[in-house]
Amino acid sequence: ATPLARDEAEALVARALKLAKADATRVTVDSRREANVRFADNQMSTSGATTNTTVRVQAAFGRRKASVVTNDRSDAGLAAAVARAEALAR
Repeated sequence: ATPLARDEAEALVARALKLAKADATRVTVDSRREANVRFADNQMSTSGATTNTTVRVQAAFGRRKASVVTNDRSDAGLAAAVARAEALAR
């Protein structure tokens, strides 16, 4: 898998913001690919790569703020993250 393209990340942010009811909401997306190589006896023994996308939702009601991080990009996952951030901020 590859990290999200810019337009995919922007669409994800827009979906999350549509669900928000807080006074202020910030949504950030971090999508990256990381690789690793392990050497033993001066030879490459194992290698691997991971791709991970996280969404951070920060909600604010007045001076009260809360933040929730999820890697569930489904509609239900985004709704749960937004609802949880807003509940914590209240």
